[in-house]
Amino acid sequence: MKRNLKLATLFFLLSLVFGGIMPISQVLIEVGNKKKAVPTSKTTTKEGHEDVTDRMNGIQFEFCCFVEALVVDPLGRKLGLDPITSQRYDEIPWSGYGAPIRDVSTEEMRNPPKEIEITGAINGDYLVRVTGIGSGKYGIQVWLDNKTRQSYSKTLASDVQTSRNAVHTYSVHYDSTNLSATAASGGFDGGGQRPKDVNKFLTYANPSDSQTDLPAGTATFPLMIFYGNNAITSTFKASLNGIDITSLFNPNPGNHETVTINLTAGRNVLSLSTEGNLPTRVATDTDRLVFIVK
Repeated sequence: MKRNLKLATLFFLLSLVFGGIMPISQVLIEVGNKKKAVPTSKTTTKEGHEDVTDRMNGIQFEFCCFVEALVVDPLGRKLGLDPITSQRYDEIPWSGYGAPIRDVSTEEMRNPPKEIEITGAINGDYLVRVTGIGSGKYGIQVWLDNKTRQSYSKTLASDVQTSRNAVHTYSVHYDSTNLSATAASGGFDGGGQRPKDVNKFLTYANPSDSQTDLPAGTATFPLMIFYGNNAITSTFKASLNGIDITSLFNPNPGNHETVTINLTAGRNVLSLSTEGNLPTRVATDTDRLVFIVK
């Protein structure tokens, strides 16, 4: 994978050497865009038998720019920074959050990108919370690899508008046996239906809850909606305060879009629905999002 080796991975490899788990001859590291060689068989540790190469399953996110980021892994462990509370989290072993170890452009130096690298990634869904620290646009790139030295990269988001303290949430599925299947969906599923499948037909990066309180004078809301791979988008419907606004949307399975929703003072109710395919039947995902303009 074309990316730089981070300190967390380097420290892990060195610990294997000094702990007597891996001979130094097996740690062949070339910093930059070259591959790294690691052992691929089980090794006995002081704790018993363990396939240490599981720790070479990895995820690297890069966020650029105008944002801070926080990731929650499938075990609920957090890594990153919440700029609203100034709380920093470092709960995932052998992993880290900070500036990238690579050359940055002059433009990037004014607002440096951030990176989260997870070493020893476990399979499952990762919640990615992105919080704006200023007005501008950001993007998310992800690099994935596994213990068999396969790699894959993908752009998860690009040119997304943000502002100070705006929070967007994404869900990213990692499967070390099928890296190319990695895809992002909204971090909020709208609630109401079965979370493991029906709620996946429609998900949202913004909002991140069923009710959103907005300051007085707010006239629009950028709805970030994801359509699941199994959604039957020809059945998609949307209404705002009882008025049909389906024509504002361009739903396609596996895609996402940002739709500007016009708001009025007080309570605004956005209703969205679509049918979708389950293994043995068709089901309907219906969401009700409330926006309160004070």
